[in-house]
Amino acid sequence: MNRGWKLCPEFRDRPPFPSLPQALSLIKADGRINYLESGPSRDRLSDRGIGEMAGERKFKDQTSAQEEVVRKYFHQVLDMGKTELIEELFHPQCVLHRPGGDVVGIDGARGVAERRKETFSQFQTEILDLFGSGDRLVVRLLHRGVGGGKWRSRLGHYDVTGRAVSWNAIAIFRFEETKIIEEWVTRDELGMILQFGLLKPATDAR
Repeated sequence: MNRGWKLCPEFRDRPPFPSLPQALSLIKADGRINYLESGPSRDRLSDRGIGEMAGERKFKDQTSAQEEVVRKYFHQVLDMGKTELIEELFHPQCVLHRPGGDVVGIDGARGVAERRKETFSQFQTEILDLFGSGDRLVVRLLHRGVGGGKWRSRLGHYDVTGRAVSWNAIAIFRFEETKIIEEWVTRDELGMILQFGLLKPATDAR
């Protein structure tokens, strides 16, 4: 007997089931079904993915710009003595927390670079590690130099002319957009003192 079957209203507006070729096209090579091949779910996820990608790209661009500033500071300002670049790289209200005390402002940052030129006749920086998060960038460094005058330390001022030295340091930079607004520096000052011959190392330090 023909009962005159009818579709329930809630099924009437649903899209038709895929044909066999369409269904097979959704199956990946590894046997899994690609549910995101079509439909509004894929579109929503795609929109979210595009937003996340844009955010990641913006973060990478910002980090790249900050890395360029840091590299220019070490290689061009400190290594090559181009102190005229200080205003380009540092914020007017910058604060540098250095081993000998805090340095404030553009003039203070320029003074750090000028003293480097007075202290070392040769100076070279090797960046060993560089990574960032948000508005901060961390750098692990190896400095090499040859003394050319008086070296300032927390123990006093010493003439280190002609003496070769190398030391490790870690610098943390905080940025205001693409300018350095704060820096923290730690360095192996004891190692420098021993290399300069200002103190004699213990005969057996084990």
